[in-house]
Formats: sequence, structure tokens, C-alpha cells
Amino acid sequence: MIELDKTLERIAETEEEPSAGHFERFQEKLRRKRIKNHFTVFLKVAASLVIILLSANLYLYIKLERPEDQSLSTQKNEINEAGDYYTLQINAEMNQVEQLIKQGAGSEKDLLAVKSEFSEMDDQFKNLRKDYQNNPNDDRLQNAVIQYFQAKLEILNIVKSNMEIVKQQKLMYHENNKI
Repeated sequence: MIELDKTLERIAETEEEPSAGHFERFQEKLRRKRIKNHFTVFLKVAASLVIILLSANLYLYIKLERPEDQSLSTQKNEINEAGDYYTLQINAEMNQVEQLIKQGAGSEKDLLAVKSEFSEMDDQFKNLRKDYQNNPNDDRLQNAVIQYFQAKLEILNIVKSNMEIVKQQKLMYHENNKI
């Protein structure tokens, strides 16, 4: 304790009063520091808000589908819908062709030939479908898928038209023979 008292006395003897204007300069420095502190707090708040907004954006980006994925799924849905439509049309046409064969407008050989041709086309379509799944944004593949269905439908329409012509000719022949 004695040493502490001696140290305090020595400091008290050697202490000088600060120069003129010292307290004003000190007050100015404190004021500047407070301004800097306010600015630093403002930057911290702004940085926190930016981080929160970016996190929310990232969450929405990950959680929800990305726009390009939506357009891709829309394209796939449109292609699938077109495929479903054409498949229904093809099945309806095939049923009509089978009815015409039952009515004698064609033979079972004709039906087997059409089915064989379609089987070959289906094998090629499987490869086309694989290519489309690998490159769903390729417009050429999308068009090729639709053209495949259109070609099948067109073939059936031609076969059906030819069978209807044969049916009409047979009816006319039978009518002429009866007279």
C-alpha cells in the first residue's frame, strides 16, 4: 500500500494541466467517433438486411421451381398432351380400319402390314424419345415427335381411304351384277 501511495504522489507532482483547447479538441474527437459509430451501426443493419433478403431469395429459388424448369415441364406437358391426342386419333382410325376389314374392304394381310410398319416406326420412336429426354429444349426433336404421330395418323387415313374406295367399288360391282 505504501508503494501505491508513493506512486500516486509522484504522478500528482508531475502532472501538468492540459494545453488550451484540449478539452474542446477531445469533445470534437468524441463527436466524430459517435458519428462513425452511427454510420457503422447503419452499415451493419444494411448488411444484415441484404443477407436476409438474399437468403429469402435463395430459399424461394431452391424451394420453388425455377422458371426455366417450369417452361421445360410445360413443354414436356404440351408434347405429352399432343402425343395423347394423336394416340387417341390413331387408335380411333385403327378401329375404323379394322371395321372396314371386317366388312370385306381389305384383308387381314393389309392389317398385319400396317401393324408391322407401325412396329418399325415405334422402334424408331423409342430412340427419338430417348433423344428428346436428353435434349428437351431441342425444337427439332419436339417437331420430330409430333411429326411421328402425324405420320402414323396420315398412313392410317390413306389406308382407310383406300379401303373405303375398295368397299364402294365392291358395292357397285355387286349392284351391277344383281341387275
